[in-house]
Amino acid sequence: MPGDASMDSQGQIKIVSAVEMSIRFQTQVVAKIPQWQKQLSDASLDFADLELEIQKEFLLGAGYIMAGLVAVALNQSAFEEACEETRKSYDVPLAKGRMRSIRVQLVGGLIFWINSLYCEPKRGLFKKKNPENVPGLYVSLAQLGFANGCSPGLECQIARRVAGSHSFDFAIQELQREGINIDYKVARRITYQCGQGLLTLRTRELVAWRNKKLLPTNEFTGQNIVVQIDGGRVKTRSSLKAKETKLDPVNPSVRTDPTRQAIKHNASLTDEGGRGKASKRRKRTFVSDWREPKLATIFVIDENGKQRKKTQAWIDATLEGPDHLAELVAMRLFQLGVGSAKSISFVSDGAPWIWDRLDRIMELAGVAKVTPVYKILDCCHAVHQMSDALKEFKLPAAIHRALYRLYRKYIREGNWELVVKGLERRLTRKQRLPQSVQDEIRRAINYLRRHGTLGHMNYSKFALAGVPLGSGAVESSIRRVINLRLKSNGTFWKCENAEAMLQIRCHYVSKRLDERLASKRISLSRNGKLNWNWDAQDMRSNVDHQLTTSA
Repeated sequence: MPGDASMDSQGQIKIVSAVEMSIRFQTQVVAKIPQWQKQLSDASLDFADLELEIQKEFLLGAGYIMAGLVAVALNQSAFEEACEETRKSYDVPLAKGRMRSIRVQLVGGLIFWINSLYCEPKRGLFKKKNPENVPGLYVSLAQLGFANGCSPGLECQIARRVAGSHSFDFAIQELQREGINIDYKVARRITYQCGQGLLTLRTRELVAWRNKKLLPTNEFTGQNIVVQIDGGRVKTRSSLKAKETKLDPVNPSVRTDPTRQAIKHNASLTDEGGRGKASKRRKRTFVSDWREPKLATIFVIDENGKQRKKTQAWIDATLEGPDHLAELVAMRLFQLGVGSAKSISFVSDGAPWIWDRLDRIMELAGVAKVTPVYKILDCCHAVHQMSDALKEFKLPAAIHRALYRLYRKYIREGNWELVVKGLERRLTRKQRLPQSVQDEIRRAINYLRRHGTLGHMNYSKFALAGVPLGSGAVESSIRRVINLRLKSNGTFWKCENAEAMLQIRCHYVSKRLDERLASKRISLSRNGKLNWNWDAQDMRSNVDHQLTTSA
């Protein structure tokens, strides 16, 4: 499968070798040196600007050498054999294909054209399309890891910049400062398709796990593991709101727009017949709702309950329901080898959707029966519930302070029964409290009693075992993954874009983005279809389950 590369779309300026491209770049640099020397001699020149300009130029030179290396590799027999193997390993049978010239961009900003064999899926005797709508394959580009018209390095650089910045505008500004000229639309397209590719990889791993084809690693072998789950908040947008109309009381068949009538009325009140207080142009707005992204973080701890140094946490999140996240946690625990872990601890707040699914997560993850399992209610949440109940009594400041410190000590020591009994006795004596206040106090008491009875508040035992008593890690992950990137004033997300950004941000924060992008490129070279939705099984513990095998 021969191919070549050129510097223009017509294929007239051929790229011969890395040496030839290096000479071409050196010629350009040598011609610019006198100009740079003259600029440096100018007293008004900012040295930092010149330094950045030269850095960009040599970054572009790296692209020249890479283009030369690619041009040579395209015509080597070993590369052609690897391309043929990639073509044969595709999920659907491919036709013979034809050569196409594709525009690609490297991380240094260099743009050139590659002739790659493009193979469509075979249609069969009656020219029917493949039922799964799997796209065709640019064989050479897939072998090199190119996607969306950019190199793997450029895709990673754009994804990292967008995930690490507050907005696309800031990311593009930094990319341009580094010599990568890319516009807003292209950056969005590459980022979201990259996120959807990561989501597709995750779903394929989930399907393989359901079918018992996912092999576990030894990352958690002999380690103390902590799993923490929580939810955040993101503003999403959906369909446009319909215009508000009402029937005319004089002629019911005529519909009037109250917004337009208000505009006319306000305009008539102004001296010059201007806009008035209402704008003449009222655009239709979209429906916006708060959604709760559910996030889980998994990490290794040392004997003191702190995250072990030189280890990477695994962070994952989704805008789907609690069953989706619970199934992802079970799959990821199995993949990381929790079956051979030393211990596992689940630390969360009191949300019922979390606790109802822990047993099912452990069952599907393959946690060994001999492995110690700790289910821990976040100590700060327990103290907060006690504090809320105590405030409702309206006690004098000194008495309130003394009781708060005493009850907090009891909770930290695991003596939650003393706290519950103390609150119940005080509630019995305060019969004149409004019914709503009594209900709030009883809610807090029931909260403490339920988790205490289930063993989630044995903090003295947990402290001796060296496991964390709080869910600070997941609270930090919520802030770093969601709040600092997806939650801000005036920011509204389409659900599919928020899901893609969540996936990139999770791997960026956990320092796993490079390895996940490498796995994504391998997966998409076998099947280029981006399909990441799946139907989660019911992960509640009190339901008769039947494991499904497809997404």
